[in-house]
Amino acid sequence: MTDTQHPAGTGALTLVEPTVTLRDAFLNMADDYRVNAGGRVDGVFELYPHDFPGYVHQLVGNAYIRDSRGVRVPATTYWLFRPDDGVLLGVSRLRHHLTPALRREGGHIGYSIRPTERRKGHGTRILELTLEKARDFGILEVLVTCDTANIGSARIIQANGGVFENEVISERTGNPVSRYWITLQ
Repeated sequence: MTDTQHPAGTGALTLVEPTVTLRDAFLNMADDYRVNAGGRVDGVFELYPHDFPGYVHQLVGNAYIRDSRGVRVPATTYWLFRPDDGVLLGVSRLRHHLTPALRREGGHIGYSIRPTERRKGHGTRILELTLEKARDFGILEVLVTCDTANIGSARIIQANGGVFENEVISERTGNPVSRYWITLQ
């Protein structure tokens, strides 16, 4: 776990690996996505209503994701947790290496903040903390991508040292995707 104080007033925030003990906090966060994100629920939340312990086991035990071409990649999922009030603020995934598809779009790190907690500095913080985890895994050149239209995400990446490399067109959506590299020391 990483526990630090963020100067922008986001309080003590911790990255935790998924655990069944945070079931209620997770369900609350998932409901926030469902209600406040126009019905859109991020892919990491697909299985929660049916078998939460199985879902957590899938995230922690298998620790793989599939890229857009179905190639399995080792990955670690983290939840951004505020221990003061027991609230889960967001989710990040650290992909341990890049496939050709992830090198094009997707990158090493994906993150999302629950809708009612956005624009409070949590996106910048979750990326910062996940970058620390990348360093722990020995990943020192980190690719992070975002939809080019997502100015907020681009600012988060840049605030964490992201250097724009180029823009590509997503094979999945047809939308422009901006690619940024972050060098860790």
